[in-house]
This record gives sequence, structure tokens and C-alpha cells, in this order.
Amino acid sequence: MQKHTYRTILIWAVIAVALFQVYPTIGWMTLDQEERQERLERWAEEDREYRPPHFWRDTMQSLRRWAEFDRDRVITLGLDLQGGVHMVLGLDMDELDEDRRQDFLDRGYTEDQIQRELQQVALQRVRRRIDEFEARDPVIQTMGDNQIQVQLPGERDIHRAQELITQTAYLTFHGVAGRNETRSILRDIEEAFPGELEDFVAQPGPHEPVHRVRPEHVDSVRHVLEKAREEEDLIPDDRIVRLSTPPNPWDREQVYYLYVLEREPWMDGEGLRMAVARPDQDSVEGYWMVLFQNEPQAARRFGEVTQQNIGQPMAIVIDNHVLSAPTIQSR
Repeated sequence: MQKHTYRTILIWAVIAVALFQVYPTIGWMTLDQEERQERLERWAEEDREYRPPHFWRDTMQSLRRWAEFDRDRVITLGLDLQGGVHMVLGLDMDELDEDRRQDFLDRGYTEDQIQRELQQVALQRVRRRIDEFEARDPVIQTMGDNQIQVQLPGERDIHRAQELITQTAYLTFHGVAGRNETRSILRDIEEAFPGELEDFVAQPGPHEPVHRVRPEHVDSVRHVLEKAREEEDLIPDDRIVRLSTPPNPWDREQVYYLYVLEREPWMDGEGLRMAVARPDQDSVEGYWMVLFQNEPQAARRFGEVTQQNIGQPMAIVIDNHVLSAPTIQSR
């Protein structure tokens, strides 16, 4: 009899935990699109206000959101259950520039290896752009040797998804503002929007070149930067503020970096023929280096730019996100 009592208590405890976990998902599915959007906007507005950790206040907020079907607790449903966007992108190797194809062949690539290399390049580009969607747990993966599958559960705007994912990437190289100028501009933004930036941005250390933003705060920072761009004379006309690309899952520190850049690029990606990452054999720390080739005119321009800015950081910007900002060591 005693064993049955314990077993009954255990069964009811499991049922209670299961109901607690599934409650937000069931409730969320009962809301229409307008109600969902209203709650998401309200929660986002609450999260933009920085508050130091407080156990009881944070616990009560978590329980309140759970009762309102907290989106972060909703079990992710596949396309078959909640709909969304499913795209399959194909590579047209017939459109590959002949000079670029020849570059690959000269380096010993076979046609199949060229196709797989370009597939990986396209895969990384798509993953970078998916960050702009609010779809949870998107699926981005290769199919065969020349296709990429993209699934965005819950996404409704098919045209927006197609336009963003398939647009041509835009590469530019920009000068990076100094630490003092960066701090001054960020301080002006904080004064214009008190409490909306400073608490979410970590000041750089003595040997760190840029400010850092944790992933849970990046949406708040993006929001205030958008407002700052709309304010006249808040950000100097010859400067722009950009965030880095999302951190890789294997990065030791999961942070975004915040840069103030010169608005006018030093040069763009026109004339870039190929680029490839390789381990730096001269680095004992295991760093990588990027090797790339330009057409003759672009190569001369790149040589002039680097010659004039030795010792200065140069931001590599793709689709308005800073990929990295290495310091120029030589022409």
C-alpha cells in the first residue's frame, strides 16, 4: 500500500511538471497574431529598461510572463504544426565568374570541390542574415552538393524572407573611430536616451579596442541605436555605429562588439576575385588569416589604402555588420 502511495505521488508530480511546462505553449497557440505581437512588444519594452538582478522581483516577473504564455517557454513547433517559410536555394555553377573558377582550379580544386566550397560560403551568408528574423530555432543546412535548405518556423512574410536571404552581399572596408571618440558618441546617445544604452554596453578594458554587448542585451542596443539614427546631429554625419556579426557557438566569449566607423568606406568589395581562410603558420596562438585576390585596379587601391593607414584598425563590413576589425600591419 505504501509503495502505491509513493507511486501515485510521483505520477501526479510528473503530471504537474508536464502541465507547467506545456501551459505556455497551449496558451500561445490560442492567441491571435495581434495579441501575440502586443505581448512581444510589451515584453521587449520591459527588457529595454536595465535593472540589476533581484531574486524576488525577477521571480515574480517570470511567473507573470508564464501566466501570460511566455514566448520563451513555448515549445518550438515545426512547419507542419505552425507553418512558416520553407526555402531551398540552389547554386548555379554556370554563372560562376570564369576568373574565379580558374583561381580555384589553379589551387588544385576539382569542380566538385569548387561547388562544395561555394556551398559553404553561401551557407554562412544565409546564417548571418537569418539573425534578422524572429523565428525560433531556424533550420539552415546543406542539401546534396549544390543546395541549401532554410526553414523559418512561424515566419509569415514570405516575400521579406526571400528578399533578405537572396539579395547580393555588400562588402565595404571602413576606418574605425578611436576609443575616445567612440566613448564620446556613445555618451551623447546615453544622454539623449537615459538608461537605454550605458547599462547594456560593457566598457572596454585597458587592452580592449571596442565595447561589448551580451547577446541578451543586443536587441535593446539595436533599438536605441535606431532611435539615435533618427535624431538629427546626435551621431556625427561622417560616422556610423555598427554591431558585429553574431558570435559563433564555439567562441569562448559569447558577445557582440560595438563599433563607431567612418561613414565613407575606404573601398568596397568591387574587384574582389576570391577569398579563403587559412591557419596562420607563423602564429603560435593558432590564429587564422584571410587570403584574397583583387583585380589589378582594386589591388592597387587596396595597397594605397593600407599604406596610408598602417597601425590603424580597418573594419570589414558585410551587410552592415562588422565581421572583424584587424589592425593594418603593412601595405
